[in-house]
Amino acid sequence: MKKTSLLLVLAIGGCSTPETDESAAVTWYRDVLPVAQERCMGCHNDEAPTFSMERWSDALASRAASMAHFTEARVMPPWKPSPECNSYRDERRLTEEEIALFAAWSAAGAVAGDPADAPPPIAPRAGLARVDVSVALQEPYLPSPPEGEVDDLHCFVLDPNLTADRYMTGFDIRPGERRVVHHALLYIAQADEADALDAAEPGQGYGCFGGPGASSSTVIAGWVPGMPPSNYPEGTAIPLAAGSRLILQIHYNTRQAGPLADRSTVDLQLADAAPERPARIIPLANHDFEIPPSTDGYSASVEGDVPVAARLWAAAPHMHRFGRRGLAEIDHADGSHSCAVDIPDWDFDWQQFYFLQQPIDLAPGDRVRFECTWDNTSDASIHWGEGTGDEMCIGYFYVTL
Repeated sequence: MKKTSLLLVLAIGGCSTPETDESAAVTWYRDVLPVAQERCMGCHNDEAPTFSMERWSDALASRAASMAHFTEARVMPPWKPSPECNSYRDERRLTEEEIALFAAWSAAGAVAGDPADAPPPIAPRAGLARVDVSVALQEPYLPSPPEGEVDDLHCFVLDPNLTADRYMTGFDIRPGERRVVHHALLYIAQADEADALDAAEPGQGYGCFGGPGASSSTVIAGWVPGMPPSNYPEGTAIPLAAGSRLILQIHYNTRQAGPLADRSTVDLQLADAAPERPARIIPLANHDFEIPPSTDGYSASVEGDVPVAARLWAAAPHMHRFGRRGLAEIDHADGSHSCAVDIPDWDFDWQQFYFLQQPIDLAPGDRVRFECTWDNTSDASIHWGEGTGDEMCIGYFYVTL
């Protein structure tokens, strides 16, 4: 262990034979579409690289069995935290009744039903209260995965022109081409270091699997499909130093749509005055592990002592593709225990900050612990690194003092 200074299918009653009376059968427009609008269409829409759920079609109906299977298995919608650990804002988890609807619709033959039964179209997502800074890629970027691959992780250095210290209270990362933008992370970094990384490679930005590569960088925001504009908890904000650069790391995936040019945009909502609770995103990382070859369930952890009274609002585990489980928890000085986030079935392609419904108060003497578990299917030892065959073990924590 390394130590550092701080971070049913509802059995459908047995699923009896579907009614021959179409009015009694579960239909897409009347029964399933309202759930899809709420839980699924942030990703499965006409603009996204995945298949669309905006209307019934033969192609959609052909996916009914797989939709029932993946919702029952809780693979879709992708929401990774264990409900036994904690509860979070904006959860994408399906209820047992919603899972049962997909199973019943598939069992009934994926019936369309009457389009007149459809709910009203979902309203466009609400924007930020205001946009104080909006900065986009200098020019469209065409994803260029390595030969034989479909993933391209690329970093772009953006200048928000901060002439004075500001405080970020909200953000919106807007992909220019949703069919290829898989997810994105936004960092703040010192200008000289960010500019040097940008200049080291020809063209716009630089390749950056695993992270932005800047020692001064700190993650301040992120985007995954379906994510609306985000406001940090009321009374909190992240300080942004004058003259800083933004580094936007975008994971492009060309599997569905091929390489399409993207010009994404970052919108920031800023305050001039310091908030009641200035926030920081604090990483807690173990750089010193060695995962033996052909090993399942190998774990390493890192701990950080809490030096002053603080409040934990969110956590974001980070590993690479060998990850199996990420667990962030707190042992309190009074003997009690809190679980911040537990990802028991790690998926590299689904990472984000998980904002707690109720923040966790931290006191001096408390200890924050982050544990990573990996399955090494290769015949070589794996260490910390930026590459595809390397690994990381980082927990990011959104805290206020």
